[in-house]
Amino acid sequence: MSAINEKAVNGTQLQRTHKKIYRHLMPLLIVAYIISFIDRTNIGMAKATMSVDIGLSATAFGLGAGLFFLTYAVLEIPSNLFLTRIGARRWIARIMITWGIISCGMAFVTGPTSFYVMRLLLGAAEAGLYPGIIYYLTLWFGREERAKATGLFLLGVCLANIIGAPLGGLLLSLDGMSGWHGWQWMFFIEGLPAIALAFVVWRRLPDKPADARWLDSHDVQAITAVLEKEAEETRHTPSRFSLKTALTTRVFLLLVLIYFTHQFSVYGLSYFLPGIIGSWGQLTPLQIGLLTAIPWVAAAAGGSCCRVSPGRNSVRAAC
Repeated sequence: MSAINEKAVNGTQLQRTHKKIYRHLMPLLIVAYIISFIDRTNIGMAKATMSVDIGLSATAFGLGAGLFFLTYAVLEIPSNLFLTRIGARRWIARIMITWGIISCGMAFVTGPTSFYVMRLLLGAAEAGLYPGIIYYLTLWFGREERAKATGLFLLGVCLANIIGAPLGGLLLSLDGMSGWHGWQWMFFIEGLPAIALAFVVWRRLPDKPADARWLDSHDVQAITAVLEKEAEETRHTPSRFSLKTALTTRVFLLLVLIYFTHQFSVYGLSYFLPGIIGSWGQLTPLQIGLLTAIPWVAAAAGGSCCRVSPGRNSVRAAC
């Protein structure tokens, strides 16, 4: 077989393999991220009534919202180190059970102090999911395809708000049932899917391609060949930067600024948009949730139109 024909055959095999991975793996990862994002941001929907019920000032709410990221940021790297040693299946399942229980526990906060404690615990529990999945994708995709998979995975942020805001509004309408406030029902019910999905992850998520029953030997060989080729290229590419130099380059600092402004806007909308909409007039919680979802529908549409394709020496974005 000529080199050209062999390359075409390998490319066709790799495309088939990628389709299997997208079909079997990505839906589970995206749903996990959707649930995690709902559970960390649903305080935005609860703010109006919860603040009155437990005596939470606007300042206390903002502090509690931010405390989540203190433990989240500190524990991301340690969590990933555990994942590489224990395996994605067990570690991600453990993460989901832990944050699901804590999210349910948010229903029992009684004041600012317990609110702060639960937010810190939730940040610690969720810390490993996002970086863990980003690392996990490196075991399944080469650079170019991984950029597409990561973009698809990150649409979970938009989907979480599209689903979570109306769902939160609906659950808030349970106010008074069995003596619970609506926000208590919302926290408790929205924490349960994480616990349930953890058992699906435990059973269905393979640690690596060789463990996936839905991949045959040709699929595993195709993935391994791509990853080994890229690893070999990296080993033979001389590094022009030390870690210290890389962290102070203009490109790196610009990326930090871009990411900061992106996160600032995403979480600003997630935490405070429901309250802003609620101040417009006599709206039901469900109406507030539906209106809150509208910007995220637009964001999902925009994200679906854009793709990022990394070349050898550059990153090209097209929309």
